[in-house]
Amino acid sequence: MERRYQRYGFHCSSGFLTTTWRRLERPLHIPSINPEAICPVSDVARGIDFHSRGVGPGSGPGPVFPAPFSPDATQPLSDFTVSPGWHGGKHALFTLPGYPGPALIRGRQLDGSGVVTFASNEIRGAPNLANPKPELRLGADIPNVVHTFFFLMPPGCYAYQIDGTTFSYLVVFQVRTD
Repeated sequence: MERRYQRYGFHCSSGFLTTTWRRLERPLHIPSINPEAICPVSDVARGIDFHSRGVGPGSGPGPVFPAPFSPDATQPLSDFTVSPGWHGGKHALFTLPGYPGPALIRGRQLDGSGVVTFASNEIRGAPNLANPKPELRLGADIPNVVHTFFFLMPPGCYAYQIDGTTFSYLVVFQVRTD
């Protein structure tokens, strides 16, 4: 029965239904760093064949990995360079098959006051391109790979906080301008 509740965004605890998202809305624990400091980018995950799943190398400890949307990408999301005037891009979120979801993704700049907003046309109920939001919700029955859009103000050191039912971790990445 619990799986049915989760499918619709609820969780049953002690006979009471609560929304899944409220349980995942932990306080943000993204630190601030000095703008002159080196950005502590997350490592690319090892031991996972991202290419066979149709995405580039994912970053972070998982089970949800931000990754380039192309399996042929050579530049991981942990450190990439963009053209001046760039404010957003597309990436994939890869979820290990053993994790059924849900996950809540939020982000902000570590070395400044910038925010990250998200949109997706592949996730039911997600914010759209015309109205991106500061969080992205991956439901319990999501596919293992979803393509999403993210918007931010480069350059800077940014982090996603990814919260799931049993985990909360950061994926830190650097965005540079050429």
